[in-house]
Amino acid sequence: MTPLKILLVEDDILTATDLAAQLEDAGHTVVGSARDATEAKKILKVNPPDLAVIDITLGGMSFAGIQLAQDLLAQHWMPFLYLTSSTDQSTIDRASATLPSAYLLKPFRIMELLIQIDLAHARFLRLEPGLPSGGQVLFLPIDNGHEQISSKDVLYLQADGASVSIRLRHQEKPSKVWMTLGKLTQHFDDPDFFRLSRSLVVNLAHLRRVERHAIHLGDERVTVDISEANRKTLLQKIQVIKTK
Repeated sequence: MTPLKILLVEDDILTATDLAAQLEDAGHTVVGSARDATEAKKILKVNPPDLAVIDITLGGMSFAGIQLAQDLLAQHWMPFLYLTSSTDQSTIDRASATLPSAYLLKPFRIMELLIQIDLAHARFLRLEPGLPSGGQVLFLPIDNGHEQISSKDVLYLQADGASVSIRLRHQEKPSKVWMTLGKLTQHFDDPDFFRLSRSLVVNLAHLRRVERHAIHLGDERVTVDISEANRKTLLQKIQVIKTK
């Protein structure tokens, strides 16, 4: 198990206190326990976590946790789990659309929660090294047909509203696929694909240079607003030689 910095969002004080104690006993660090969106955003800004555990119903509002998850991800990309009592299908459907790493029901079993946290973090970091030989062969819905591409040729995937721009090396301009980035990336399981922000997935096999507000993929310079926490995660995934 990798010790993680975890943000809790839970409006029941007793549940939050109990959960924090059990996570700390397991070796994790709870960077803060928030009861609402305002507290959660303050904690995230001061001490960005590796992962968040979020209750869906906050302050009597049925879907507050789902909206909060989206707001937090806009500030800091990370894996997150829902821990909730909600079992109705409409809630599950709304939660599923935000692509959580897990949806666990209360009362929770701490061992199950710890396992899901470990799996979520491993998937997020894409721990398996290297790109499979030849890459994946995919047929994407492009221009009223299905066009074959190889994942090894993809430089990046960038969300643009209801569509995704796919930039291939040796291609003058990106192709466009009409689906969400979350849905499309489910088909890209190469370990070198890394979600740098909410709207951008990059292929680390083509990463040539990292700057404060830009990265170079192949021969292309991509300007991107990288949060400090996401930049730190990126640098952890590549071999960086430090001067001091």
